Amino acid sequence: MIATFGGGPGFELVTPFLSADGLAVLVDRGTVPAPLEARWQAREAADLVAAVRPLAFRQGLFDPDNDVAGNHWYWWDLKAMMAATLLPANAEIVPLIVQAEAPGGDGLPRPEPLAARLRNNHLGYAITWFSLAAALLRVTLVFARGRARKPRA
Repeated sequence: MIATFGGGPGFELVTPFLSADGLAVLVDRGTVPAPLEARWQAREAADLVAAVRPLAFRQGLFDPDNDVAGNHWYWWDLKAMMAATLLPANAEIVPLIVQAEAPGGDGLPRPEPLAARLRNNHLGYAITWFSLAAALLRVTLVFARGRARKPRA
């Protein structure tokens, strides 16, 4: 995938992983500088320490089309990416991305630090619920004042 490396052009190295029971996933191994991209194309089997990440597998509004023939990917098209690999046709594709934790022996590729990517919307939730509570209190007070002013029969 196209990426930046140290402020210059680079590639995010994504390789297929096939488990012994036929499950196939894509492994995001990190970024490499553009001149070194070709040397990372083929790698032998290795141990994998990683985190599993769900992704939105669709093209963004401003994402260009993927260059399947040139093996350059701008967005995660899982089926096309798996079809471009040398994995067996009967491999079961798992719709997740595995993000590698540690770089290779020479420090490349350089993976992103593994960290929880939890959204923290607590302030927004608090503002919403307190605003709703204040609106309900106002409606209740207006209703009660209207009932108090109404003459009793």
